[in-house]
Amino acid sequence: MPIHPLRHAARAWSRHLALPPIMLIVLLGLPRPILAHPTHAGTLISHIKPDEGRVEVLLSIIHDDLGRTLRLDTDGNNIVDTAELQAGEARILDYLDQHLALSADGAPCTRQERKLVQIETGDALAKLHTYFDYTCPQPITSVSYTLTALFEDDGGYRHYGRVQVGERITPASFNREFPTTTIEVAPRPAAAAASTDSAATTPPEPAPTTASTGQTMLFYTWEGILHILSGFDHVLFVICLLLVARHFKGLAGVITSFTVGHSVTLILSALDVVTVSPHITEPLIALSIIYVAVEDVLKPQEEPRYRFLITAAFGLIHGFGFSYVLRDDVGLPTDALLPALLSFNVGVELGQLAIVAACYPLLRLMMDKTWYRYVVWGGGGSVAVLAGWWFVDRAFLS
Repeated sequence: MPIHPLRHAARAWSRHLALPPIMLIVLLGLPRPILAHPTHAGTLISHIKPDEGRVEVLLSIIHDDLGRTLRLDTDGNNIVDTAELQAGEARILDYLDQHLALSADGAPCTRQERKLVQIETGDALAKLHTYFDYTCPQPITSVSYTLTALFEDDGGYRHYGRVQVGERITPASFNREFPTTTIEVAPRPAAAAASTDSAATTPPEPAPTTASTGQTMLFYTWEGILHILSGFDHVLFVICLLLVARHFKGLAGVITSFTVGHSVTLILSALDVVTVSPHITEPLIALSIIYVAVEDVLKPQEEPRYRFLITAAFGLIHGFGFSYVLRDDVGLPTDALLPALLSFNVGVELGQLAIVAACYPLLRLMMDKTWYRYVVWGGGGSVAVLAGWWFVDRAFLS
């Protein structure tokens, strides 16, 4: 008895995906922050006012992260809502107060004011914004920030910072290994001290300098590497490109086209020449992953023709995703804009090449095996399901 064509197609498709039920249960049971971009990052924005002896700090942290650490979920529904955040305002401010310290030229600054200024709503990445105002001993020639909030979190929490002095903006970064960042404000005054043995005065200390171009490039290169390796969706996109890449020449063309695409939009978006809302590009990034994964599943033993054109177009979309972190979280220094921009892009490429170097040799060894198509079906199908959830989450739930 012949099998109905639709039934045959359904059976073939289910066999290709071949996802065990337990995997779907795990995917649907994961918290939304895990299924989207990593949430383990806060933001510090500060304004140093040396003439007034004041330093203002706006500290922003995803409130779900704070809620888990401080156990603010009083009703046990695994959601920290606005009412619970408002009820826990004193605990939140006390906690952040204990984990944020400022000093000017080695002398502690005194916190004068603290307050909760805004609670964002709408999705799992919504942030809680707090304000702190400090007075510091004058004259202020340097300010040191020590920020350790949520470093007890197992996920490796970190904070990005931007510090403004006059018209100059300097990026900063805080993590467990390096929780303190020092920002140079102005040259130190010459110290004239009478010597007990001589009338000679103490020579002035050399004026501190801002970060060199080399230091800036190293910082942004490392940030680019971290972003691509911690961006689970970008990593899966690259792996999907590798699954059916049977010829290195073709793979080089695909990777190069993706690089060119995301480099263009990363630079244009970071410079505010062309900006697109994350609410548009994030679902599109998920769709791009679905497209490549499904293409792999349908042709597990064949490298798609003209894939380099598709990846170039998708690279334009992914470039916006890279630019959000660079522009909104890490920040760009006003005095070294071009080196920072190029270095971040280089870092993204190095991270991407690290993924290729780690995965492609092993995949290439398996490609000639008769059972490799099951690897593609299982891997591509799993990625398609996960990216499908990302799309639903980003397009309709966030």
